[in-house]
Amino acid sequence: MPDITTGLAEINGTMLYYEEAGTGFPLVLLHAEIADHRMWDDHFLALAEHYRVIRYDFRGFGKSGRYTGLYADADDLYALLTHLGIERAHILGVSMGGGVALNFCLQHPAMVASLILVSSALGGFTAYTALAAQMASDIDRVIKEGDMLMAAEMTLRMWVDGPTRNPRAVNPSVRMRIQRLLSENAHTFTAPELDVKLDPPPIARLNEIAVPTLIIVGDKDMPDILNIADVLLKSIPANVEKLVIPGVAHMLPMEIPAEFTEVVLTFLKGRG
Repeated sequence: MPDITTGLAEINGTMLYYEEAGTGFPLVLLHAEIADHRMWDDHFLALAEHYRVIRYDFRGFGKSGRYTGLYADADDLYALLTHLGIERAHILGVSMGGGVALNFCLQHPAMVASLILVSSALGGFTAYTALAAQMASDIDRVIKEGDMLMAAEMTLRMWVDGPTRNPRAVNPSVRMRIQRLLSENAHTFTAPELDVKLDPPPIARLNEIAVPTLIIVGDKDMPDILNIADVLLKSIPANVEKLVIPGVAHMLPMEIPAEFTEVVLTFLKGRG
């Protein structure tokens, strides 16, 4: 069993909490916006049997420092990798983490060996469905009313259950884990908008991505996420493939951890 090293790195005016385990080529895990580094609990040590795996909390999440001013998550990732002496890595990101992975790859292409984009966000994507806009608006309204418990439940329905599944169809232990992560990071619901966007946005620069890329989505996810996956597949010029996993939604790594880990290892095999 690989040993786990933990640390706090002083990064761009804040402190980022990170963990690493294993040896070999680096693999960085980037969490979703409704979670923190603990979403990788079922994968971290299994992947560390094969790679030097790093997971950390984004600024404002988990054990990392709160927001202190304008920032960019991709800049924080660059500074953290520099702090750890990592010159090149595989980058795996889920949801918001996928968006950060894309930004980082566009800004530091020589540091990325491959991309794994899971239920990924995409900077500059604006073709949101009426369903997504209405669900997001309802959550914002409830937050403004101060009902954070209801906001968390509505967020779970949107991003864990998906628009077509009854909550009872989701593994209750997984749903409870994500609910706990949501509640412990509830301050991010009302955090100020201080993150700096890329200009031009990533959606206009996908033709620059030249590394092997795997796009993974669950067929029960929000239609907008499925549409983003199609945009990524069509716009990244080469070495790109898409995998649609049936019966799971946005947080598919937590729903099917063993299968997900195997998919990652299969894709990365022979790539470093």
